[in-house]
Amino acid sequence: MEKRAVLPISNQVFSKFNQIQERYMALRFEKLCDVPMKFTQVKDVHYRRAPISEPGVVFTDAPKGTKWGGDWITAWFTGSFTVPPEADGKKLFVRANTDGETLFIANGEYKGVFDPNHKERLLTLKAAAGENTVLEFEAYSGHACPGTQPTDSPSCPEKDCKTFGGAEVLLEREDVSEFVYDFMTLRLL
Repeated sequence: MEKRAVLPISNQVFSKFNQIQERYMALRFEKLCDVPMKFTQVKDVHYRRAPISEPGVVFTDAPKGTKWGGDWITAWFTGSFTVPPEADGKKLFVRANTDGETLFIANGEYKGVFDPNHKERLLTLKAAAGENTVLEFEAYSGHACPGTQPTDSPSCPEKDCKTFGGAEVLLEREDVSEFVYDFMTLRLL
């Protein structure tokens, strides 16, 4: 029986593979535009859509850096954009940074959830230039239920504990995405 040589692989190689994957993962999307947003905060009321026309609910501008949140607070963000000509026929994605787990609704259709593992969500496979799209995000800041988790602390989420980081419409760099997923597959083998 023929003996095969085993090549020693340095741990630095795996570290470099991680760096390559992270570097190219960050290049998968190109920002098409920022979406100006408005927001409101509600407590003890549950809506299925942004409560834009609800009596007593007031929406204010939400530029990047807007503080929101508190114990049992839900924020609703809404804004719209028009698909520019350069995006016609292309896949569009949305990135929303509300600083919390966030439900994503576009033109009344539920599109998914933004969380640490899903920072971008597909908006459409084939955009139509000139089409107006309304984006809605429902974000929850949390609540304290002492005694329910092993690492609980008795403190509640503080007022304005979250920071809105904006909403962007993105074009996918499909060649970069293909490379990243091929690279990830190769690493798994």
